[in-house]
Amino acid sequence: PENASQYTANAQSFIARIEQMQVDIEAQLKPFSGKEFIVSHDAFHGFESRFGVEAAGAISDSDAVAPSPKRVAIIRDLVAEKGVTCVLAQPQANVGLINAVAQGATIGLVDELGAGLDIGPDLYENLLRSISQTLADCLAD
Repeated sequence: PENASQYTANAQSFIARIEQMQVDIEAQLKPFSGKEFIVSHDAFHGFESRFGVEAAGAISDSDAVAPSPKRVAIIRDLVAEKGVTCVLAQPQANVGLINAVAQGATIGLVDELGAGLDIGPDLYENLLRSISQTLADCLAD
């Protein structure tokens, strides 16, 4: 109880930063609404839904399971049919597989775990901004 005012102030500061971050990311990604991209696995549904972007498909349904040859062929066809220009992949992804599916599309390396970010009070905000920047850069190419 003796620190309640500090906790309240910290929470209000965090909420204000998160609200501003949401506005910033919405503005950053708005020009790319409706633009097709592929992800290496379905890790971004919440992010996509919140910020009005949607992956056309995922190479794998899970980061723990390699896609079947049939799945790879389906995604390759999807990339060609839709003129996909961006593939988001995690740093640990199979590079050969990503290149085979990308077919010349820009590959954006996105670390959805934030392993390369500094741990601290800004980690969550920096993680979302990093994902947004990588997606925007990839879609802009």
